[in-house]
Amino acid sequence: MRVPQVTSLIALIFTPLCASHFIILTPPPLGNNINNEDQSPCGGFSPSSSDNITDFHVEGDAIGLTSLHAQSYFAYRGLLGTSLSAPNWTVLIPTVEEFGLNSFCQPALSVPTSWAGSPGLLQVIQDAEDGVHYQHLCVTDAVDSTFFFPNPGNVAIHVLGPSLILSLGVRCFSDNEI
Repeated sequence: MRVPQVTSLIALIFTPLCASHFIILTPPPLGNNINNEDQSPCGGFSPSSSDNITDFHVEGDAIGLTSLHAQSYFAYRGLLGTSLSAPNWTVLIPTVEEFGLNSFCQPALSVPTSWAGSPGLLQVIQDAEDGVHYQHLCVTDAVDSTFFFPNPGNVAIHVLGPSLILSLGVRCFSDNEI
């Protein structure tokens, strides 16, 4: 009779992982809800200046995530301020193609240095076989921001543009950790 209890416990533990298409692990996202993740621009959440704001290096900081799709494309965009009434998105890096069900990290995502000290939004967009999904992070520049995210392997990413990156079993960390 213990088998159903163990099965129920395992299902309860892994339910949050089944409730999204991708999960931002670091820095903390604005929110995560599978029912709204396909709603542009913030996955059904409305950012405001009162949201928890995460320190983020303008010269490059890490974004760690887990994809629950075997193959997908990721776009990283930024916006100065928190108003979405007339968004002027900046593409931060070329589109990244990700292969494999696992966690991976974009180790040095940077924003324009003129944004230093200002609040902003980072948008991560996933384009997978079942549609486009959105998540956001509310950020501001800081001097002493450190993020660490392990990349356990079995994930390959390609930057679709002039350069090609393979990330297999590489540790992801910010510049001030080197």
